[in-house]
Amino acid sequence: MCATGSGKTLMMHINILQFLYYLRRAQRSGSMMKINKVLLVTKSF
Repeated sequence: MCATGSGKTLMMHINILQFLYYLRRAQRSGSMMKINKVLLVTKSF
C-alpha cells in the first residue's frame, strides 16, 4: 500500500516498458514469441 502521489503509475509504466524492451531483444535474437497485449492484474479492496 502506497500513498497517493507516491509514483505507483510511473513504476507500472517503467515495468511495462522494461518488459517490452526485453521482449524485442529476444525477438531480434531469434525467438518466435509474439505478444500483442499486456494484461494488468490488480488487487481491489
